[in-house]
Amino acid sequence: MGLGYIVAEGRCIGDEACSYTGSKTTVKKNSCIGNYACNATGLNFTAGVGSCIGNYACNATGISIHVSDSSCIGYSACYNMGTKTSVGVGSCVGEEACYKTGISTIVGKSTCKGDYACTEVGFGSVFNEGSCIGNLTCSYTGNKTIVGVGSCISDMACYDLGRYGIVSLGSCIGEYA
Repeated sequence: MGLGYIVAEGRCIGDEACSYTGSKTTVKKNSCIGNYACNATGLNFTAGVGSCIGNYACNATGISIHVSDSSCIGYSACYNMGTKTSVGVGSCVGEEACYKTGISTIVGKSTCKGDYACTEVGFGSVFNEGSCIGNLTCSYTGNKTIVGVGSCISDMACYDLGRYGIVSLGSCIGEYA
C-alpha cells in the first residue's frame, strides 16, 4: 500500500484487493471487495462507500480517480479507467461497465448501468445523470461525446457514437437507438 493510505473495517477483501496502490488512496466502508478489486490504483484514488465490488473492479486505474458510493460494481467494472475521471453515485454497474474509460471522463449519477455499458469510451466524454442504461449502451463512443440526462436507454442504445457526438436530453430510447 502507498503512502497516505486510509483503510478500515470491511474494506480490501480478496486476493491482493488493495495491493500496489498509489499515494493518497482512500477506501471507504465496504469497498474494494474482490480479487484485485483495487490493485494498482494511481495516486489520489478514492473508493466511496460500497464501491469497487467484484474481481478487478477498480484495478489499474489512472491518477486522480473518484468513485462515488455504490459505483463500479461488477467484474472489471471501471478497470483501467483513465486519469482524472469521476464516477457518480450508483454508476458503472455491470460486467465491464466503464471498462477502459478515457481520460477526464465524467460519469453522472445512476449512469452506465448494464453489462459493457460505457466500455472503451474516448477521452473527455460526459455522461449525464440517468443515461446509458442497458447492455452495451454508450460503448465505444468517441472522444468528447456528451450524452444528455435520461438518454441512451435500452440495450445497445448509442453504441459506437463518433467523436464529438451530442445526444440531447431524453433521446435515443430503445434498442439500437
